[in-house]
Order: sequence, then structure tokens, then C-alpha cells
Amino acid sequence: MKIKLLSSLCLFILLTGCGNTTNQKEKNNSSNDTLHVYCFYGKQRCPTCIAIEKFTQELIEQQYATDIKTGRIKFQSVSIDENEALADKYEVAWSSLILDKNGTINNLTDMGFKYARNNPNEFKARLEAEIDKLLQ
Repeated sequence: MKIKLLSSLCLFILLTGCGNTTNQKEKNNSSNDTLHVYCFYGKQRCPTCIAIEKFTQELIEQQYATDIKTGRIKFQSVSIDENEALADKYEVAWSSLILDKNGTINNLTDMGFKYARNNPNEFKARLEAEIDKLLQ
């Protein structure tokens, strides 16, 4: 019984340690000049939440392909349930659109909910303007 418990504990520590090493490498590769674009989502996703993610990804892939390749922009869809630490960092509790460059954080969630579903062109234009400001 004690051997099973000790084996399980050792396995847990080993697996946890491996995960931390990977996360540290990812942090070290991150550039201070990188604009991070996060679309946070929860288990339940409304049509507007889906539109925000879709049109954000579409805009970034079409207008900023070179910036993605060079690492100047990183887009990430983030499950709040699977990445609580990142959600906590940005104080996100539900679907949100966050831009972060060197600690300059723009929360564009309200703008996304206002335009993404019913006026995607306006949403993309406003998002592009915010991205361009941060890339200057």
C-alpha cells in the first residue's frame, strides 16, 4: 500500500516537473516586442463569442502574416478552464479579447461584442487600428 502511494507520488512529481520545464522554455522564447492577441473562451460559446474569435483570427492571418512568421504577433485561443493562470493574469472570467504588448493591455471585449457578429467589417477595422497602434 505504501509502495503504491510512494510510486504514485513520484510519478506525479516527475510529470509536474516536466510540465514546468516546458513552460519555462516557452517563457524564455517570448520576445518583449511580441504583440499577444488572446481570445479567451469558456465551455459555453455564444454566436458572438465564436464570431470574435473567427474574425480576429481571420484578420491576423490575412493582414499580419509576416508579423506572425517573425513572431511579432502571436494569436492564441485560450480556454479559461484549461489555462486558469493566464485567465487570472488578465482577470478574465468569461469570453474576452485581449491585446498585450510589453504589459500594455487593451481589453477589446466590449468592442468585439458590439460589432463582431452584426458588423464584422467594422469589427475588423477597429481591431486592425488597435493592433497597428501597438505595433508602432
